[in-house]
Order: sequence, then structure tokens, then C-alpha cells
Amino acid sequence: MAPAIDPEVVFHEPINPRGMNFELCVEALRDAGFEAEAGQFEALLDEDTWVEYALEQIRMVREVAEELGGLTIHTWPDRNLLRATSGELRARLVRMKQHMSEEAW
Repeated sequence: MAPAIDPEVVFHEPINPRGMNFELCVEALRDAGFEAEAGQFEALLDEDTWVEYALEQIRMVREVAEELGGLTIHTWPDRNLLRATSGELRARLVRMKQHMSEEAW
């Protein structure tokens, strides 16, 4: 889809299972008859499952961006993801979060 709209930059943050927006998404999935998908969302309430999901989403989005010719991605890792990681992985996530946008607006 990204090539079809030819974006200059993509802003990315994995879904976070906190708050009312998440609950509304689960409710909307159930209301639309997507029970299995609602269950997948609810699985993210487990912190270990969510951390694994969030790291995979960040990796996947960046990999796809490279496949599309190096599309600029700005990723904001959640503070809970930063707390759940350590070492070089945490340092890399902190750099992502602190990276300033270079685009002229």
C-alpha cells in the first residue's frame, strides 16, 4: 500500500493495550463478528506477549521500509517497552524515540 500513496515519511507506533481506545477496538471487533481477532488483541494485555508483538512490529515496519527503497520511518517505542528491554536493544529503542524528524514542514 505504501508505494501506491508514495509517502515521504511514515510515523509508527505499535498498538498499546492501555486505555479506552484499546478497549473500543476490541469491542468494535466483537461487534463486527471478528471474535478471533478480538481475542488476538486481548492477548496483548499480557505484558510479555505485548513486548514480543511490539518488537516484531517495529522490526517488520523497518524491514518493509528498506524493501521499499529506504522509506523514512519514525518509530516511538512506548515507555513500557523501554522498561521491558535492556542493553543494546533498549539503547536502540531510546535512539528511535529521541530521533528528530528531518523533514521540512
